[in-house]
This record gives sequence, C-alpha cells and structure tokens, in this order.
Amino acid sequence: MLNKKCLKKDVPQMPQLLTWTKSYLSVLATVILSTFTFSAYGVDSSLVPQAQSQKNELQLEDLGFKPEETAPDLGLQLRLESRTNKLKAHQVTGLVTLAIMTAAVGFSGEVKQNDIHEVLGGTAAATYWTTFYLAESAPKPPGVVDRGLNIKIHKAMTWIHAPLMILTPIVGLIAQNQLYSGYNHPPAGDLKDILGITTFVSYAIGTTVMFIEF
Repeated sequence: MLNKKCLKKDVPQMPQLLTWTKSYLSVLATVILSTFTFSAYGVDSSLVPQAQSQKNELQLEDLGFKPEETAPDLGLQLRLESRTNKLKAHQVTGLVTLAIMTAAVGFSGEVKQNDIHEVLGGTAAATYWTTFYLAESAPKPPGVVDRGLNIKIHKAMTWIHAPLMILTPIVGLIAQNQLYSGYNHPPAGDLKDILGITTFVSYAIGTTVMFIEF
C-alpha cells in the first residue's frame, strides 16, 4: 500500500491546478486577441522583414555619388529634344530643297527671260538657307561626336554647295545684265550654268548619302 505522504507530494493540489489553468487561458486569450487585431486592421507581418530588407538595399549614396550627380539633367534633356526636333525639320526641308533644285535645273536653259526658272531658283535658295539654319542652330551637347562616313561626306559637301548658293545667283544676275546690255550669248551665262550644276550635284550627293549606311 502507498504511503499517504507520498501521494500528497506526487499529486498536485487543487489551488496549483487553478493557477496553471488561469495562466494557460490568459496566454491563449492574448494570442487570439493579437491575431484578431492584426486581421482587423489589415496588418501583414510580412511587411516587417520587407522593410528591413529595404533598409539593407545598396543606395547610390553608399557608393560615393552625390544626389546632384545622380539627379536627371533637365537642361540637357531640353537641349537634346530641341536638337532632335530641329534635325528632323532639317531632313524635311532638305528633301524639299532637293526637289525644287531638280525642277529648277529642269527648267534652266540659255540665259533669257525665264520666269519659272527664276521663281524656282529663288524658292530653292529660301528653303536651302532654312535647312542650313536648322542644322547649325540645333544645340549640340558636350561629348556628342558625329560618327559615320555618310555624315562626314554630308558635311564635306556643305563646304562646296554653301558658297556656291551665294555665288551662283550673283553670276546669274551678271548674266542677266549682260543679256539686257545686248549680248546674245552672255559670257557669264556659261559660268552660271557650271556653278548651278556643281551646286545641284554636290547638294544631291550630300542629301542622298544620309540615307545610305556605311
């Protein structure tokens, strides 16, 4: 038979059981209440480690870059947009000028009163210098380098047809004055034809070469 003293030591007394039960119920109620609170307010526990990972992400400032160095350059962006727009307009007016020049050459002939040729020549001069202005006024940001053989040829031809676009009309006026002075075949007429053809050919080469990739 078991000793009564041993039985009292091994079996918990009623007050201790009540204390353990109250503690267990308190912990359980706390867990349930916390779960309900997180669910009611839409708190996602996964946000906590995500925020911690965001803090640990490497920033440009950590690499030694200053904020003003990594900030976008609005001035540069505006210059690039202006350059793009002007060069697109330069291409359009360049093709228009080439078409008018072709027509002017087609209507050219001996030095005489040729209204169509004069109108086409004057129009070609106006569109030509508009094209020239658009190219020269397009802002070129520092560090931008023109590359490609076609661009080099395009710019080289400018050194030929740009001066001739000034010289050819002057020689044409001289030829007209010689015609009005009584010359049946003005001496300046032949020179004007040579200058006009050279202007047209150099300009045509400079324009069409831009559509060829080298």
